[in-house]
Amino acid sequence: MNGSPAKVPSLDRHDVAAVLLAAGRSERMGATNKLLMQWRGQPLITHALNAYTHVGFGGVWVVTGFERDRLAPLISQSGAYEVFNPDYRQGHLSSLQAGLAAIGDHWGGVVIGLADQPLITCDEVCELFSAFRSGSEQGILIPFYHDREGHPRFFSRRHFLAMRQAGPLLNPKRYLAANHHAIVRVNSVNPSVIVDIDTPADAERIGAA
Repeated sequence: MNGSPAKVPSLDRHDVAAVLLAAGRSERMGATNKLLMQWRGQPLITHALNAYTHVGFGGVWVVTGFERDRLAPLISQSGAYEVFNPDYRQGHLSSLQAGLAAIGDHWGGVVIGLADQPLITCDEVCELFSAFRSGSEQGILIPFYHDREGHPRFFSRRHFLAMRQAGPLLNPKRYLAANHHAIVRVNSVNPSVIVDIDTPADAERIGAA
């Protein structure tokens, strides 16, 4: 023994769980479920599923709500796990709570992504994980593009457990504000981290139909 502090082992991908939020009602898209719109020959949600399931995380949990019966087969085919949020009409927060509750508490970290970000690729998720692993795995990593916050976001074990334990009291914005000292910004050269598909105009911009 030389009195040196023990080195904390770096996270491997299989130590991290991914939670993908896919429960929204697509209200701004009119009568269309945006996650089922076609882009490059596949539904939008399939692009998001591929980005996370191909990384090698310990598991990918997809929180559904609106039209879950149409999304569930696609989720199952991808190898991800479905988590149904019966309170999805209450918005993103209830879905985040459902996802964090479903994954259990044994993970070294968690990544939270959005299913309506089809431009995010597996390579980009891997790059963000590498940044998290090398410099911020004790904190929170948020990608930015031209000073705009994006997704996915990585949370260390300490922070994801704190959010999980907060349950219905969780307020993500307040949590991030209270822990601003733990946030590591990663400046992305790719706008994909801030591009989500909410309106017909958003879909038209990328050529989805």
